[in-house]
Amino acid sequence: MRIGLRLPACDRADRVAAAAACAEAAGFDSVWVPDSQLLWRDTFVALALAAASTKRITLAPGVTNLVTRHVTVVASAARTVQELAPGRFALALGAGRSAADMAGVPHTPTRELGESLRALRALLSGQTWSFAGAPQRLTGAAGACPVYLGAGGPRNVRLACAEADGIILASTLSAADVTRTAAAIRALVAQSSRPGRPFDVVLWLRAHVDDDPQPDPRQWKPAVAIALRNAPADIAEGLGVDQRALRRAAGLHSDGTHPAAWADAVASCDPLISDDAAMAYAKRYCLFGAPADIRDRIAELERAGVTTLITTPLAGDTAGTLPHEFIDSFAAAGLTS
Repeated sequence: MRIGLRLPACDRADRVAAAAACAEAAGFDSVWVPDSQLLWRDTFVALALAAASTKRITLAPGVTNLVTRHVTVVASAARTVQELAPGRFALALGAGRSAADMAGVPHTPTRELGESLRALRALLSGQTWSFAGAPQRLTGAAGACPVYLGAGGPRNVRLACAEADGIILASTLSAADVTRTAAAIRALVAQSSRPGRPFDVVLWLRAHVDDDPQPDPRQWKPAVAIALRNAPADIAEGLGVDQRALRRAAGLHSDGTHPAAWADAVASCDPLISDDAAMAYAKRYCLFGAPADIRDRIAELERAGVTTLITTPLAGDTAGTLPHEFIDSFAAAGLTS
């Protein structure tokens, strides 16, 4: 199992690069820098500086999009980081969620996403691709790199299994859900036109190392709210949480994903999410507990077919603070390689 770190570019790019170097030293296998132009500094600038500051770790956007960035811009940015980190860059794409929502533009439809994925593969490999009837080529192409697709809906899942090198799954999946989903993904890959290729099943998970037998779950209630606002209704219902009330809650960021201020979000979510619900969410959907508990959960996910975990803190301002404490806690617990 490979363990990655979600690292928002929420500070100066040189400090983000330094945090990536700390993650590498702590034994993380990869760093994923999310792309949302109004929330954070530029993803590819941060990745380029991280490439120059590290030697081993894999670097990837987590994820970029083809709405606010044209496919040719993404190709050029990817080539730029590839040159600085040969053999350790991966390109991860999505439909555009946060970046597109905050710009007031629609997400990329599946058909266009597939076409752009094929265009990126061609451009990065030095091949020509036609734009508006004119063939174009990426000067100084550094070669193909793994391409991942963040996918939730069935169409994008099928696209990822047919054409990508890996799929990134959302965090609100129980152990049984992960087993079923991973099995379905493997079956779709086997039925594709490239059945024998390596395929990475990536799961994005919040995590919290805690030896306290009676931890206080208040500080991770915003994370529960963030997850449940857009999760299937039955997941919220199963935890006894009113999803409609969560969507009206103040103190969360306007894109519905990142709190503007974590303390305000805690205060807003406290009356809407019980301590029991927050604890149940952590145990069911996160890497949570003492190091031995987390190792057991990682082993369970590996048996289910997950090959990479992207971890992010369960508690604390995950949108505005570099996760140094989280990096240290994972390393101290022996949860990285």
